[in-house]
Formats: sequence, C-alpha cells, structure tokens
Amino acid sequence: MAVIELLGYKIIVIRIYRSPDGNFKEFLRKRELVIKKLSMKGKQLILCGDWNVNNSNYTKPSVVMNLGFSDHYAQVLSIRTENSVRRPIKVMRRMFNEGGMEELQYILNRELRQDVFLGCDVNGKFKVFMDTFHYYFDMIFPLKLFNQSKQQKKGWVTLGIRKSSKRMSWLNSLQKRTNLTGKEWEYIHKYRMIYKRIIKEAKKRENDRHIANAKNKTRAMWQIVNKELGNNMQRELGIELKCGTRKEANPQCIAEMFNLYFADIVGKLVKQNNSTCNETMFICPVTENEILEVVKKFRRKFSAGTDEIPDYVVKNVYKVWQ
Repeated sequence: MAVIELLGYKIIVIRIYRSPDGNFKEFLRKRELVIKKLSMKGKQLILCGDWNVNNSNYTKPSVVMNLGFSDHYAQVLSIRTENSVRRPIKVMRRMFNEGGMEELQYILNRELRQDVFLGCDVNGKFKVFMDTFHYYFDMIFPLKLFNQSKQQKKGWVTLGIRKSSKRMSWLNSLQKRTNLTGKEWEYIHKYRMIYKRIIKEAKKRENDRHIANAKNKTRAMWQIVNKELGNNMQRELGIELKCGTRKEANPQCIAEMFNLYFADIVGKLVKQNNSTCNETMFICPVTENEILEVVKKFRRKFSAGTDEIPDYVVKNVYKVWQ
C-alpha cells in the first residue's frame, strides 16, 4: 500500500494491491481501517490499485491507457478542483552578464575613492561601502519578474526509444488478448528487459551530459536527484525564530539575531563565571591580502545569502578594492 497526499488540492490518493490468493475479508477489514484513519484529516480520498476483484458488472464507463511499461492498463481519473487552471509561476530573478559586470567595476572604481571614507570609524566605513555597493548593484542588476521556465523535453527520449515504446505497447496488448506460445512469452519478456535496460542507459547518459556541461556540477547533480524524487525546487522554507515573546520570520533579521547572540555570549559568560585566566592569547589581525586570497578561491556560484550578492559578483569585482 502507498499513500500520497496532494497538499495543494486537499486530496489523498491511496494505492492498494491485493494478491489473487489473498484473504478477501481481511483485505476489506484493513481497507476500512485505512479509510477511517485517513478520513479524520477531512480531505477527499481516492482509492485505486490492483485489487484482483472482478468488477465486470460495474457498468459506469472508464477511460484506460496503455503506457507500455506493464501488462496492466492505467485508469484515467479526472478531478475538478479549485486550482484546476494552472497559471504560470512567477519568480523574482536577477540577470547577470559580462557587460553588467564591467559597468559595475567601472562605477565602483569611480565612486569608492579613499576620500569617501575619511572621517569615518570602521563601522561607518563599512556602512558607506555597503550602501554604495548595494545602490549600484540593484541599479545594474535589478530584480525582475519572470515566468518560471516550462519543463524541458526529456533529452534521453530518442527516435529509437519512441519506436521501441510503440512496439512494447503493441506486445503488451498482444499478451493480453491472445493465447501465446512459450517462445512468444519468452520473446516478449526478453524484449521488455532490453527495453528497460535501454531506457536506464539513455537516462544515465543524459544525466552525465547534463553534469559535464554544467558550470556548477554539485548543483546539477542535486537537480537530477530532486527531479527523480519529484521534489519541488521552489519550496518555501518558512524559517521562524522565537526570541523571548518575539517571533521573527525575516531571514535577514534572523541572521542578525544569531550574529548578536554569538557576539555578546562571550562577555555574558565571563560576567556569569567571574573567573580570570592568567594565560594570554594573541590573535593576529586579518590582512587585506588574506581576504583577497580567500575571494580568489570563490566559485562562480549564483546562489546568495541575505545580502543578495552572489559569489559570482564578488569574484568579478574584488580587484576594485585592492
């Protein structure tokens, strides 16, 4: 038995299999238990599967499809829901390009002069720098609304696979409707095994090609994993942090709360313990060259934190403040 909940439609799909020699009364008893338990969720239930029950006397017409992957037909079920009309998904995105990078470098080189930081303490200099950087960053690479791209065609489905799929469908229909000899059954079984192996190898080659051509290979591998698992890449994490009586859901504010906590925790612990340490420790200050060496090792990734500035941009403009 398998249970799938369609969250956006308030529907629970229950798939049940009963072997032909299974106890029919026991099957009905367990099925009722499952229905009673899931009915408490207040959602519509759809029961399907291979129950091995003769329903030939059931006169209501139904639509079936031969998908070519099994010797069983698939039944088509149409459901009217409030969200039956699918609208294109809108996403906010920045478009990065080499021309914009050159323009950002030129403007920052002109605007971030040494005299801009005169008369400021460290925090003041950092604020001036970030305000200037963000202003021109948002101006050159503004957030724009895009329609999420439609699912691309499966590159592994070749003309040969399409022909094999049609032949496999024909063999499956032949297997159901006629009395076949032992050799014919063996031929269909071997053809099905070869067909499955070809599809597996074609998917493998397509995935290898996708990873080899990707700039970010780790991201490409996770895209393949999520696609095979059916995971939605545009999930809302819904992070919420509770601090005392206050609840915070803004990611930037949550990051700042963590920053303040770890910045102040040492002083609070010292006051609580009221103990002194006779040994001293010297920490060398971080130099500009060390920071630049770290930036040089950045990968050209487009993912960003709460400041919305990806490593790709930092790696392209870091020479401005050398």
